[in-house]
Amino acid sequence: MEVVAVFQNFSNDDIASVINQWLATCLVTTAYHPLLYSRTLFVIGYEPFPPEEYHLWGFKWLFLPNTIQNLSYIKSVDGFFGLYRGLVPTLLAKSSFFITNRVLKDLIPKPRPCLRDIEEFPTACGLKSRTTGFNFLLKGVMREFVIYVGGIVLSHPFRVVAVRMMAQFVGRETKFSSTCASLINSYKSEGLMGLYVGLVPTILGAFISFWSFTVLVSLGQQFKMKYRSIFGLYSDVAKGVAFWLAHPMEVVTNTLVVNNCGLAIGTAPHTEYYPNWISIFHHLYANGQLFRGVRNFGRVYSGPAVSNNGVTTPAGFHFGPVHSPLPPQLNTDPCKPSEQILQLILPARLISRGHD
Repeated sequence: MEVVAVFQNFSNDDIASVINQWLATCLVTTAYHPLLYSRTLFVIGYEPFPPEEYHLWGFKWLFLPNTIQNLSYIKSVDGFFGLYRGLVPTLLAKSSFFITNRVLKDLIPKPRPCLRDIEEFPTACGLKSRTTGFNFLLKGVMREFVIYVGGIVLSHPFRVVAVRMMAQFVGRETKFSSTCASLINSYKSEGLMGLYVGLVPTILGAFISFWSFTVLVSLGQQFKMKYRSIFGLYSDVAKGVAFWLAHPMEVVTNTLVVNNCGLAIGTAPHTEYYPNWISIFHHLYANGQLFRGVRNFGRVYSGPAVSNNGVTTPAGFHFGPVHSPLPPQLNTDPCKPSEQILQLILPARLISRGHD
């Protein structure tokens, strides 16, 4: 009933603002999805091509294909719309996260500063307001974190489906063909836990990113007034640091999501069976794979490698499979047959003579 009351209290302007924000979120998600798709394949451990050796600054480096090269490969196999595999559950995950955050912000009241907060911490973190005591700030941050986690919990099943639909590219399976069928299939085969597999490392990653970003921004608040022009850049750097610190938990989560779920990427030789996320963390840490997929460009192979006759090659990491590209599209217009159709019918010398 409280949720219904929240929507009833919305004015027309509030509803319009929420809809505009939701549409903007969906548009950005759609535009960014091919990059997310490629990155997800990197994170779960799919590398279609082995790295190439380069000599830079007197050292040997093994560079993996970048995101643009991977997207070009995916497009050659599945076509342009193949770049949007898993878009629907991704949009549903973003939408459920957005709506949950909006509802919880109205349901959970904002903390109010008490007299002790005002007296003991009148200028906490360099802020000028006398209502920014340490306890007050902590309560506010805790409220935001609870709201953030609430959105993660409700949107997690859609994220699981999205990752599994993207992972089907590796083995060309059709087990997770649609969002609804994937949810039902996961529930029937794995129960409710199948929809929330990887939730614990996801929340841990959210904890790391949220609090590291909060601490970095709080430390920078004392310089905000003096260096206002570069504080926005500082905030972006803080977001990047928070993302980098939490990335290992994302790798663990996605690896657990596809592990032993009936997909090729979740079985040997791509990976082994893991009983829980802790075993995944230890195994990836031992093999230097906790930060795979963290970069889009300049992707250096960090796994185990061996050197033979001065040539360094990866060891203990499975590359491939490489799928065949789509056949060239033929123009079947009876009035304007293309050269490709003519090549299937006439000898090449007759076609070249026709152009003379």
